Amino acid sequence: MASGAGLAWAHPLSPAGALSVFYATLVLLAFKPRWWLFLVPAALPVLNFFPWSGWLMVEEFDLLLLCVFAAGYGRMAWQGVVAPVGSPLAKAAALDSPLPDRRGPRWPAASIALIALIALLGLFSMASAVRGFSAGGIDQALAQIQQLGLFQDYSGPLNSLRLFKSLAFALLCMPLLQRELSDSASRAQAFNLLGAGVLSGLALVVAVVLWERLAYPGLFNFSTRYRTTAMFWEMHVGGAAIDAYLTMAAPFLVWALAQSRKLRHWLPLALLALLTCYAVLTTFSRGVYLAVVLPLALLALGRWMQKTGLDWRRPLGQVWRRRATGWLVTLLVAEILVVALGGRFLGERLAQSEDDLNDRLQHWRRGISLLETPADWLLGIGLGRFPAKYAGLGEDTEFSGQLELMRETPPSLEFRAVPPINLEQSFVRLSGPVSNPAIGGLYMLNQRLDAPIAQWLKQAGQARKAQKPPNLGPAPAFSLTLQARASQDTLVRVRFCEKHLLYEGECLVRQFNLRGAQANWQAVVVPLRGAGLEMEESPVAKGAVLSVSVVSPGATIDIRHLQVADPGGRLLVANPNFTQGLAHWFPSASSYYLPWHVDNLYLELLIERGLTGLGLFLLVAGVAFRRLVLAPAETRARSSILLASISGALLLGLVSSVLDAPRVAFLLFFLIFSGIQLASVERHA
Repeated sequence: MASGAGLAWAHPLSPAGALSVFYATLVLLAFKPRWWLFLVPAALPVLNFFPWSGWLMVEEFDLLLLCVFAAGYGRMAWQGVVAPVGSPLAKAAALDSPLPDRRGPRWPAASIALIALIALLGLFSMASAVRGFSAGGIDQALAQIQQLGLFQDYSGPLNSLRLFKSLAFALLCMPLLQRELSDSASRAQAFNLLGAGVLSGLALVVAVVLWERLAYPGLFNFSTRYRTTAMFWEMHVGGAAIDAYLTMAAPFLVWALAQSRKLRHWLPLALLALLTCYAVLTTFSRGVYLAVVLPLALLALGRWMQKTGLDWRRPLGQVWRRRATGWLVTLLVAEILVVALGGRFLGERLAQSEDDLNDRLQHWRRGISLLETPADWLLGIGLGRFPAKYAGLGEDTEFSGQLELMRETPPSLEFRAVPPINLEQSFVRLSGPVSNPAIGGLYMLNQRLDAPIAQWLKQAGQARKAQKPPNLGPAPAFSLTLQARASQDTLVRVRFCEKHLLYEGECLVRQFNLRGAQANWQAVVVPLRGAGLEMEESPVAKGAVLSVSVVSPGATIDIRHLQVADPGGRLLVANPNFTQGLAHWFPSASSYYLPWHVDNLYLELLIERGLTGLGLFLLVAGVAFRRLVLAPAETRARSSILLASISGALLLGLVSSVLDAPRVAFLLFFLIFSGIQLASVERHA
């Protein structure tokens, strides 16, 4: 509770609002303790406001999990102290409690080894996190944290803790989940809540995908090189966050369809299935296609072979279900054909598969080369260290740029005695590539200018189109004001684009040279004029993104003020002086993502956690698979869904990184541990 409240109070946007929501959720979960099983998976895909908060190392989803732990463990402690199990007071309290006081089933003796195995996975991952955190020295790590706080990038020491928290949070969920598995009725309720939460989260993702496609490339535009990202902001430097989420969520949709007893319940789920298929297809990710389809095909095979699980026999006897399922399959196939044949992009992606595989093999070989010593092979280079280490291999692997939040005391104020206030001045240091000119300008400092800019541009576009005769003079200009300094002459690029996260629509692009003036700050005013950003009519609201990047290799600029004014003089940029750190600002990369991801789950584990971490993960996942496969027939419905979800993520891991996005990594670990616990208590109930 203290950790969650402290983080909420440090929220860059609204500390009071974040703290109020935190305590309100805490009270809710204290009185409705089982609701966390629904709330966590439902909020997981949307509870991240990185483009507005600027937080890379923590996210709002972390606050929810800390709230869950505070409420859950607090309730366990209160019940254990005030009303020992079996006492008259506990029995009386249970009558008024929505969750009876229970400690859950005891683990059988055979599971002691499994508990030890899971504990070893946690301990070795913690050791890998410490190894990564202290790679540059503890003193340097602590100094960087003191200077930058939570506004660090992936090269900082906190990146190790950012990646470790997924496993740590999943482990902390295990005792809370164990309390929900005391009998068969509670097991069914717990899984139903979990499934409903996953479906709710999936519905939110689908809704965002529909808005994103409708606002930017168009719902039925399958030729533009645009890949859906929804609210998985971790993809600001590429990655497979949405791919992994859709892969793990899709089997729960099959479970819900199979459990529906009435047509009015089945139809909304069928619609969600069609929209989920659309979301999967518009990722244009070949790996996710296989990772979604193959586990679902195995589910169908299991249905045919075993005639059990998911209550197959009773619903299949209903005529409406057979017909409805046939129509749904037909529509899904038609949807796939429309996306495949209705545009060029999918065909282009498939045509370049061989070249992409060769590039990926070379990328993997470079990643493995980071393991230089026996200690590296055994323990890994350290959790979160891949981006920084890989970028140092050479010109072909370097970052396209980096962003740091800096602070300094102005020279004129350095010698004041006992200043009444903190005189440190905040600024950002933005750099381009070290030496490779081909990737210059691909790393950007951004701010979303959604509502006001969209409205103004729409009105301006309508006004210009209404001119008779048209084009009576130049379009009014936006004005960019920049206070910056550079140690050498530097080419700077400013973009003003229709954009969601990675892919740009119509843009205004201006470039200018910033003269090298050592420590002297320069004021630059740049007009942003042109007809390229009038924002075409759209049935949904969309916004624009302001981006600044360094094009010159080896160049770095410092920015202490960045503001844009519309032609009417209205200021559009929030936090222009960086007095709130990077609140409202966020970095992103374009087109080139190699240094940030190894693009393979198993190499990800090997490189950062070593053979020990990889082996422990495979052992734990193997135990989960074995227990779910051998689950009793009456519980095979739940077991088969978890099995399909986990296997899909592991299959996707052959060609994508999964653990570098904390939210989806948490979901994978949580499903693995849930499968182990569910199968364990069902076999020994």
